[in-house]
Amino acid sequence: MQKAKRTQDKILAAAVELLAKNHFANVSMGDIAKACNLTKPTIYYHFKSKKGLYLELARSMLEQIRAELTEITDTDISLRETLLLIVRIRFDSLRKKPDLVRAHFAFIFDPDIRDLIESLQDDIMALQQMIVPKFAQAIEKGEIKSGTDPVLISIMFYSTLNTYLLRVLHGCSRFEELPEPERFVDIIFNGISIRGEDK
Repeated sequence: MQKAKRTQDKILAAAVELLAKNHFANVSMGDIAKACNLTKPTIYYHFKSKKGLYLELARSMLEQIRAELTEITDTDISLRETLLLIVRIRFDSLRKKPDLVRAHFAFIFDPDIRDLIESLQDDIMALQQMIVPKFAQAIEKGEIKSGTDPVLISIMFYSTLNTYLLRVLHGCSRFEELPEPERFVDIIFNGISIRGEDK
């Protein structure tokens, strides 16, 4: 059983590496077999199809993100500390596992694979909603303005964070040019207007 799990993990790791460098349509089961030094029959023994393989990869990635977010959001820390932890984890993933981050975005932007994971849309939406209660709690505690829309600001936070990650992945910025997590979160918290000059 453990050997089978190790083999599956090896296959999924190869699938991540290939998806990070190619469109989903250009990755074959033969490519995956070659990348992990296994035979095609071995790949098909563990995963009945390329679709099934990448669905399992998507589930695995979603579960990892869910576990990270659950650990963060279940703690009794401030909203600012929550956002800082999320930013640090994402920046750290970009630095240590860029292929995994690229594969994550492929599931979002590659039309061939995005349609494939349609069955996981509810799970994806649930992940995006996990941070919303933290914003609602921050309003109740007086951390942020009472008129703040928790859903809107969580979307803004994730959109801005993902844009920074994509800029690095596409070579528009170097990793060293990413802002410090504190600076990133403070922009969300403090906005860009000069206090006292709001009209």
